[in-house]
Amino acid sequence: MPGMNMGASPQNAIPEISALPESPLSTVTRMGNLVMPPGMIMTPDQSMEAMQDMAAVDLSKVTYTAPATARGDQSLQSKLVNGVKVFNLETSLIKWNILPNVQVSAYAVNKQVPGPRIRITQGDRVRFIVRNSLPDPTSIHWHGLSVPNKMDGSADVTQKPIPPGGSFTYEFTVNQAGTFFYHSHEAVDRQQGLGLYGALIVDPKQPDPES
Repeated sequence: MPGMNMGASPQNAIPEISALPESPLSTVTRMGNLVMPPGMIMTPDQSMEAMQDMAAVDLSKVTYTAPATARGDQSLQSKLVNGVKVFNLETSLIKWNILPNVQVSAYAVNKQVPGPRIRITQGDRVRFIVRNSLPDPTSIHWHGLSVPNKMDGSADVTQKPIPPGGSFTYEFTVNQAGTFFYHSHEAVDRQQGLGLYGALIVDPKQPDPES
């Protein structure tokens, strides 16, 4: 494989090509600590840096292993500060069980997949303090909500991505009611696909008496 450093010492003999096993490119593969998605296109000039950028997950960056009994979509309680509902969100790379005996690497919010359920009421003033503990930049977009442009969370469009170890505070008044969701808006093919999203439910200020 071009550009690969698998930890072999230089003095090791290179086997004959006919002796090398075939690796189907239609499956997920692991190369060192990198988990590579299926369908990777590799060329003779592919660098290790490029392969790291294309990798789905770097297993050496996992910071937490959730218990097999953990569940996502858990309700997140706010803290009321001067009339503002404050929520703390942390993004990170974790180990997560999709079945009792099947564990995967995942991008998580508050160490759960999906991320915690946020339930607020139309007219609320809300503040989301997002800390990024991922190994790469991220941002949070409030899908379907009309918010001030600088609070929209579109990375490299309305804000600079939140760097690893950094934080960003989103604050706005919720003027709509309905079922929405929040999700990463940076490297979405990787971050959303690996679990960086959650439910955002806004109850109407005046509930329909017939519902």
